[in-house]
Amino acid sequence: MNLKAIKTMILGTMIMLLGGFIMADPSSSLGGLEFLIVLIGLIIGIFGFFQKE
Repeated sequence: MNLKAIKTMILGTMIMLLGGFIMADPSSSLGGLEFLIVLIGLIIGIFGFFQKE
């Protein structure tokens, strides 16, 4: 596994955490967009896992 793949997985994890913090904030109301943000982070993390050199 190369360094670029690890960076991509970390980016996906950070995007998922951002979506989680937005979901946990009671004052934010994005109408379900939080779940889309988490899903995009998950897809980026999986893409980084299968990324080749």
